[in-house]
Amino acid sequence: MNFTTNEDAEMIETIHAMQSQEQYYHVTDYLSQFATASSSLSSSSSSSSSSSSRIMPPVDASCRELMAQWCSDIATTCNYKTETIAITMNCLDRFMGTSIAQHEIMVDRNRYQLAVMVALYSTVKIHEQEAMDPNLVASLSHGVHSSNDVEEMERKILAAIQWRMNPPTIMSFVRILLNLMPVEMGLNAKQIISDLIEEQITAIAHDYSFTCYDASYVAYAALLNSIEICSNSIRMDVSHIKKELGIILKMGNDDFSTIDKLRNKLYTQIGQKYSQSGATTATVSASTSATTTTKRHSSSSCINATISKQSRKESPTSVRSTSAAQAA
Repeated sequence: MNFTTNEDAEMIETIHAMQSQEQYYHVTDYLSQFATASSSLSSSSSSSSSSSSRIMPPVDASCRELMAQWCSDIATTCNYKTETIAITMNCLDRFMGTSIAQHEIMVDRNRYQLAVMVALYSTVKIHEQEAMDPNLVASLSHGVHSSNDVEEMERKILAAIQWRMNPPTIMSFVRILLNLMPVEMGLNAKQIISDLIEEQITAIAHDYSFTCYDASYVAYAALLNSIEICSNSIRMDVSHIKKELGIILKMGNDDFSTIDKLRNKLYTQIGQKYSQSGATTATVSASTSATTTTKRHSSSSCINATISKQSRKESPTSVRSTSAAQAA
């Protein structure tokens, strides 16, 4: 892999600029952060039974998963870009790590529902061609929240995340890294690899355990997995590409250790997804001899949610009861 052209230099410079931006869009493990703080608080105030009891449990990973799926259903219905949802969840997750969200949102699932809806509303306003009306967003809550609530929450979220609404996404890194691949790889092979990367990203889209990884890490790991899967057909040395791209991404030994763990985690996640769904798609394993088919898996045909009629169980108003039942 030789990066000698001006175009290559510009793409590498763009990658470095995006990486420098990632520090502002990094997500902290806010669920563990809240659990630790709550544990300390309950220990110091165990004598007060009234303060330790809650009507409903706090926000957890199942709440996030349910609401992330709801956002995806809305995006499918409205033909929003997949990256719009990735940006929505990044903004939401960063907000949830702030002190105001830890104190006000984590303990109130109704407020969390509102925060998710508003994160989507704000992201669509910036990254899609048509904005959503606040009254429409309020109507999705079936009367739980008003348009004033929507606008107030938007101000609160934007202030907390310092108006940073343009995170580098996984696919934005992937597109550039694929363009840096050797010409001899061919457009067809690049498309197959891109499809496999998207399958991995789809498999982890709603999983909280992946939120703390920077987009560049996930893009790099998913790209290496996809090239490894196709290595027999495209005849490319994964270790060589790993080294070359690692230099571009300025990866050190600790970074490579994290990438290897992330690659295995991606393999496991996509394997679990397709074993649960029973779908016939890319056959993924952690061995270097893995091979695959390229049949794409899509759940879009199963989605019948509409903006005007929230009758499915993924409706925002069902987060409290559904997640509470799951937590019980």
